[in-house]
Amino acid sequence: MGRKPVKLSSKKPIKVKRYKRSFSGSGDRRNWWRGVIGFGIFLIVLFGVGWLVAKPGLDIASTMWYNWKNGGDVSSSQVEPEVLPESQPQPQEPEEPVVEEPVRLTQGKWQSLTTQGMDSEENIRAVAKSCAQQGYTHALITFKDDSGKVYYNSAAAQSVAAVAENSVDAALIARVFTEEGVVPCAQISAFKDPIAPYSDRSAAIWYQNQEGFLWLDNAAEKGGKPWLNPYAASAQKYITDVATELAKSGYTEIVVDNLRFPGGYLASAGYGATNGITTADVLKNYAASLQQTLAQIGSTCWFNYSAQGLISGNEGAYGTTDLSIFNLPSVVMTISTTQNTAGETAFAEDEISAFSTVFQKLSQNNTKEIALRIEGTAADSASLQSVLNAASNAGITQIIYS
Repeated sequence: MGRKPVKLSSKKPIKVKRYKRSFSGSGDRRNWWRGVIGFGIFLIVLFGVGWLVAKPGLDIASTMWYNWKNGGDVSSSQVEPEVLPESQPQPQEPEEPVVEEPVRLTQGKWQSLTTQGMDSEENIRAVAKSCAQQGYTHALITFKDDSGKVYYNSAAAQSVAAVAENSVDAALIARVFTEEGVVPCAQISAFKDPIAPYSDRSAAIWYQNQEGFLWLDNAAEKGGKPWLNPYAASAQKYITDVATELAKSGYTEIVVDNLRFPGGYLASAGYGATNGITTADVLKNYAASLQQTLAQIGSTCWFNYSAQGLISGNEGAYGTTDLSIFNLPSVVMTISTTQNTAGETAFAEDEISAFSTVFQKLSQNNTKEIALRIEGTAADSASLQSVLNAASNAGITQIIYS
């Protein structure tokens, strides 16, 4: 028997469809940029390596070329070692300028002057030349006297209406005298001042300590006048301001007169709050303060006292009988002529004989220099010579002639 024929399935065979892959295109672009970047990095690395390898060779080849060109032995030529620049010196900080103190004369012949007639540069120069021709080394010019008037263009004095009508240019005077080789010096009166108290009563001595009521040094009908109060801060400031103006105008020596209380009958004199400070101490303290202020400007502050005051003091005027306790570095001692019993004009012998004692006593209390001021009517030559001899023997080398 034969096999039965197998019947094939009538189902159609399954067709497998193949599709081409479809892309959006973003992947191709990324791959393209990566290739570009990678190729760029490769070129940079290649260039760097080539430069590092080639530079020494180029240097050697260049040297050999120049040696051959200049006729040198190529085989023996060597590359010159690179010369490093020498280290530059480090900049140094600028040194602070050295401020030299003005040279001060240890010996001097001073001439006392007023501002009268010094109203122009021509007149000032004539006076300065005259001083120089007579051998004067210093000119001591009074700019504020015990009348309270101030004789220069002072801003400080304008506030108390004390500037005189015929005021002068203090700075111009200082400049001209300096140009003529004469040291310009200024003198001022301190607390003996009858003008300022009327403009600023807080600076005045009060009657029976009643604020605003001025104390007078005598009865009004007898010409009594008010004084500045050494305890008052406003009075001290006024004097300091005047002295400072003059120092800044070119005066390296400032002589202060009347650093004192009025003296005499003071029972009705009132000084306000004294805070327990004695009259001697208030004068001493202010003197030290004024010296320090002027020294910072470059000026020396002198204090003028009568010879008799330096010999015996005055309890009422100075609060002490011993002025050496004020510790004043620079002192002017004034001696004046008097008439003796015979009617002759002469200097007091007791004052002359005390020069050495006074100088020695002051020197033990910080005084470094004393100038002797000779004033009054003319004395005979013998009396004047005795004063000069006594001053020389005492070590006084600066003389002020009035």
